[in-house]
Amino acid sequence: MRFIRTLRDVSPFFLAFLHSTQSAAMPALDKSVRLQQPDGQVFEAVPVGDEWNNRMETPPGFTIARDAGGVWRYVTGFGPERAPVLASTPAERPAPPGLSKHLSAGRNRPQLAPAQGVEGTSGDGPVQAGTVATSSPVLFILTEFNDQKGGTVEADWTDFVSNKVVDYYASTSHGNAALAPAADTSGTPGNGVIDWVSVGYNHPNTGGNTGDINRKLSADAIAAADPHVNFAAYDRDGNGTVEGDELSVVVIVAGYETAYGGTGGALSPSVWGHKWGWWNNLPLVDGVRITEYAQFGEYHATSLSNQHQATMGIMVHELGHLTYGLPDLYDTDGSSSGIGAFGLMAGGSWGRASGESWSGMTPVNASAWSKYVMNWVEGPEGTGVHSITASGDSSTGTAGTAVFRASSPDSNQYFLVENRQPVGYDRGLERYLGGAFTGGLAIWHIDDSRTSNASDTHRWVDLEEADNSSMTGSSGSTADLWRAASGIAFGTATSPDSSLYDGSDSGVQVADISASGAVMTVSFGGATEPPAPPPEPPGEPSAPTAVNATDDADGTATVTWVHDGADVTHFEILRQKEHKKRAGNWTETVTLSPFTYSGGTEFSVSDASGTGRFRYGIRAVNDSTPSATWTYSGTVEVTDSSGGGGGGGNPKPCRGKNCSGLQ
Repeated sequence: MRFIRTLRDVSPFFLAFLHSTQSAAMPALDKSVRLQQPDGQVFEAVPVGDEWNNRMETPPGFTIARDAGGVWRYVTGFGPERAPVLASTPAERPAPPGLSKHLSAGRNRPQLAPAQGVEGTSGDGPVQAGTVATSSPVLFILTEFNDQKGGTVEADWTDFVSNKVVDYYASTSHGNAALAPAADTSGTPGNGVIDWVSVGYNHPNTGGNTGDINRKLSADAIAAADPHVNFAAYDRDGNGTVEGDELSVVVIVAGYETAYGGTGGALSPSVWGHKWGWWNNLPLVDGVRITEYAQFGEYHATSLSNQHQATMGIMVHELGHLTYGLPDLYDTDGSSSGIGAFGLMAGGSWGRASGESWSGMTPVNASAWSKYVMNWVEGPEGTGVHSITASGDSSTGTAGTAVFRASSPDSNQYFLVENRQPVGYDRGLERYLGGAFTGGLAIWHIDDSRTSNASDTHRWVDLEEADNSSMTGSSGSTADLWRAASGIAFGTATSPDSSLYDGSDSGVQVADISASGAVMTVSFGGATEPPAPPPEPPGEPSAPTAVNATDDADGTATVTWVHDGADVTHFEILRQKEHKKRAGNWTETVTLSPFTYSGGTEFSVSDASGTGRFRYGIRAVNDSTPSATWTYSGTVEVTDSSGGGGGGGNPKPCRGKNCSGLQ
């Protein structure tokens, strides 16, 4: 297979990952469903996860499961064989105190088979769009059972194979990816759809417990379709196997899709959409072996009155795995949404434009990273000002201006910048960001040494949200995008910042971002933050009023005053002593400790002045700016009934909570 992105840009793991028999998944539709208890009580719940690790949660995030009697109860943990441990509290009631959220059984995905000596594992890397002379053929096999017949007709699926999925990939790849119907002789010949074939047994109804029976189902469907397809014609490299990029085999299973309603909300029988393959006992047809497939249910439904044919999002998501080898970019452990709504290989597969009826009718565009590793965009670098065309622009001449790259000293870590606007398939973001979604720049931090987006603190592909959120509580918002920012908007000293995961400086700066629009401008690495304007001097406070001093008869005086507290950090206090013989002649002035303002309008301190005649002056201060004048009390004669002290000597200890530090 062909691979043109250099090894400095893509990790060795990624090369092994793509087009292997690694399992790949479809995230649950992130919408609440109504569940019913055996006693008729109805409550809301939300499906979380994918076919390998899924659960139901209450809207606040508490995991629930059914007991043996069918009652939904809160999960407190997991026991042997990952069996849920249930509280006595039914799920429609408030959660028990102290219960942890987002509890998971932690079922692991099926692991990648060893590359050496494994039949059907290529390990050569992805087929890169733009380097393949022929288009990528797609084959849908409509598969029914003894107890579950198909309810749609061949023409319903022909529209997807010939029009919808073809148009989506032509658009999101900027004209660099081509899909086309495979050749077949079933029903309408050459439309890439095998009309309903039966595997001769009952529907396995695997739901959220995807396993080997799903692989057997796909192998049996391929065998049933064999009379109508020459599979050998698709072994382009002549190695005796047909990989997903040579022929994308999609098995449409009569019945329902679990991912749409979750294990508690989907109708039965159902399967959970996925891409998988075989590392032994590969299906043999026409002398070649088929290595991998995609599978999903015929209908999306949460009730008999709310069902419809599967929408396009689940199809193009699984073809992203199968045809192009793209990995899942949602958080596979369910603790966050990964990249959220901002990419096909995560929650964006369930996109819906304003006015549409069903989620998945308008899946959002592939993320900048998915486009970049597929060579659907060029990802040029360089400092200075660049113009970035909207990702949703479906014209073929924008691949060179759709995504820009900023490298770092770490060859695995770099940043990608793209423009996301409510045009084309990015109108699907309106389901998550609202009909008033106005677009902006998406800034991505990539670390190709990682293998998934399961770690919330160190993802493979991470959106640097402009509002410094982390996709832990939602699938994204319009505030996650960058727009209209002069000077350095994203750099070492910003929040979020452009540091590498070890905290070192990446050297990346994104600056001078234009207003949102179909073409946005941005400066890389060369902008200078404008000098901050000098701080405004603090405002001058008003002078205190009603300053008064009274004798405590123990060598201390109590001083009171009034102030509205506006523009005040503290009060300064002076004590002045009157000459014994010349009234009004103040012979000594003592500065007392400042009184810190902590609220209120009436203030009081006690001063160990000693005996004599005194007056007190008060002024308000804002930081270092005092009121224009001092306000003085009248003269007070301070006495000491014990007969001790005089003239300010041997003062008694200050009394009262407000006299700390006063002398």
